[in-house]
Amino acid sequence: MTPAELAAQCAKAIEGGWEHVQLVIPGHTRGSRVRLDRVTRRKCPMGEHVCDLENATLAAFNAIEVLAWLAANGLVVVEASVKGKPGSEVSP
Repeated sequence: MTPAELAAQCAKAIEGGWEHVQLVIPGHTRGSRVRLDRVTRRKCPMGEHVCDLENATLAAFNAIEVLAWLAANGLVVVEASVKGKPGSEVSP
C-alpha cells in the first residue's frame, strides 16, 4: 500500500465517522502496542494489537494520527475543511 492509498483510506474512515483504521503489519509483536513503522526507530503512530495472523499482526490505529504522521514526514499533503450548517460561515 502506498502512502497516498493509506491516506485515502484514513480520510475515508474519518469521513465515515470512524476513529480507527485496521492495518496488517508484517511480523509479530510482543505486547499490546504495535509500531506503524517497524523499520526505523523514529517516532510513529502506535496501534493497539487486535490479533495475530500467520506472518503478521492486525492492529487498530487512530486515523487522524496516521494522516498527521504521513503529512509530517512529507509523504502526503493533507487539506482539511470543516463542514457546518449552511449559513454558519464566519466572515473576516
